[in-house]
Amino acid sequence: MRAASAIDNEPPLNTVELLEYSLEQVVARIGDPAPRVYERLFAQSPELRAMFVGDALGSVRGEMFHRVIETLIDVAADRPYASGMIAAEWSNRRMSG
Repeated sequence: MRAASAIDNEPPLNTVELLEYSLEQVVARIGDPAPRVYERLFAQSPELRAMFVGDALGSVRGEMFHRVIETLIDVAADRPYASGMIAAEWSNRRMSG
């Protein structure tokens, strides 16, 4: 990941770099953002907490959060992973819903 440094003081150049830089800034300020993201999700949709009852350590939530960030970066970079991931998730939801 390329971050704007205090030495070169250059801002990120494109959307991918901006996303990566923003995430680095969040991590520098609060640490892992995943627990806060899920805390807010569960506050807004408490029924979703039951889906993670077996995830006492948060590793599944952390992995899911990582996949979302990875997918967003791939969308911004117009890479093929994102479309496959989104299509698979969409297909899973349609089959289970």
